[in-house]
Amino acid sequence: MKTRITIRRKEDKKLISLSKVTSKDLVNAEIVEITSSYEFCTSSKFFKLDEDGNWYSPLRMDRVGYKRTKLTANDNGISTEEIFVSNKEAQVIINREAAMQEEVAQKVISWCDPEDEKDEEGRYWLSAYQGAGVYRLIVKGGKIQGAIYGGFHECDRTTLSLACSDESFMKALEKVVSERIGSDFRFIKADGSGTYFYLRYAEDVEFLKIREYDVPSAAGVSHRNIEVI
Repeated sequence: MKTRITIRRKEDKKLISLSKVTSKDLVNAEIVEITSSYEFCTSSKFFKLDEDGNWYSPLRMDRVGYKRTKLTANDNGISTEEIFVSNKEAQVIINREAAMQEEVAQKVISWCDPEDEKDEEGRYWLSAYQGAGVYRLIVKGGKIQGAIYGGFHECDRTTLSLACSDESFMKALEKVVSERIGSDFRFIKADGSGTYFYLRYAEDVEFLKIREYDVPSAAGVSHRNIEVI
């Protein structure tokens, strides 16, 4: 396993790669990213400075409850420790981080434009379409209202947002969407191709107008397309 450590400095937001991080390096750091490379995959863990003066990874939930990883640095390098967090404290952290990410949430959403209702092929969602790939469609009243290119996990989040919990990011998204279109909306997973959207899951067909058809492949098999119309 190979490990690379990157810090983002407070004063100029510049990213600095280091072979070893000490407590002196963290004085001027805003974000710490530790990337571990294995034979077939690479994973990154982000840490940010919390209000208590300690460095933590994003909050996460498992079978036991909420926890996060605490990063400690001294003159000899860094160490990590798993810290369990009470539900009450977790909600405080989530609310605080959600407020920090509202601007990011606004930027990752592409909203439909009423002008696209005039499209000759009925593609009223053209302004929300950002190219082929995975999406989360924002759906209300049987129509697409907007879309998140890349879905929840591969959208264009900032480094600071990645250092916050996924739960807090979702809360920020829900607030931004509700402020624009009200409640009773849904996030639906879809794939984009050729300026059209195709639902990933058949159970979501009740929320949008669709047409279904089989598409043959070179291997002699076929798959079912669920196209939004």
